Amino acid sequence: MSEFSFLNVILSTIGIANILTFIGLLMTRNEMRRKRLLDEEILTDNLYQQNREEKLEMLADPDMAEFLAKEQAMSVKEYKIRMVNSIRINQTKRIFRRFQHRLIRLEDWEGFKQETKELFFLPSVRKRWEQFRLVANFDFRNYIDKEIFPEIQSPKINPDETNINSIHTQL
Repeated sequence: MSEFSFLNVILSTIGIANILTFIGLLMTRNEMRRKRLLDEEILTDNLYQQNREEKLEMLADPDMAEFLAKEQAMSVKEYKIRMVNSIRINQTKRIFRRFQHRLIRLEDWEGFKQETKELFFLPSVRKRWEQFRLVANFDFRNYIDKEIFPEIQSPKINPDETNINSIHTQL
């Protein structure tokens, strides 16, 4: 019986070692996935930031803004509103991607979601979204169209209480 007990202890130890090895491999794989996602987010953020800065530079240069507005048969004011709304939609997309990859905590997400509702309450943003949505990825488009728009159309949001100047300036 003692040989059987000894063999049982050895097999149990081997089983526990295998389980711990498997758990370690899963943790390493999850950490590698998270690092890859963070690296992708950094690269994406750099691209978004570069795009944002280029748009802001064009808007700050009156001659360039006038030229680009004429190119698109718009007034300078319409062109600037369109570019600002593009920046704001891209910022919303960045935040959505971070949440999607679990890089934003749920309690922070709720605040961003409310700001997104306030942003898309604006007619000029909705108009820009109709142009932008054709090239947006499926998950983001689905989020805006199925989660944000239905809530905007319900009486939950009071446009008099929105703070448009603070929308998506956190990141």
